[in-house]
Amino acid sequence: MPVGNRVFLKRELPDKELVKAFSELPAANVADAMGRLCALHSDIKLMSSPTKKMCGVALT
Repeated sequence: MPVGNRVFLKRELPDKELVKAFSELPAANVADAMGRLCALHSDIKLMSSPTKKMCGVALT
């Protein structure tokens, strides 16, 4: 089966403490440190006024 057509039901997640540590950093700083790898384009804008910060693991 081609790589693009597989579903992985189990995956290794990063440690919760690591995710918590990233929650203290601005997203732009993290993206810059990663060479902007996997960062959203600057044209993507927030369309709401969130009252809470979000930080977590994304399944893509």
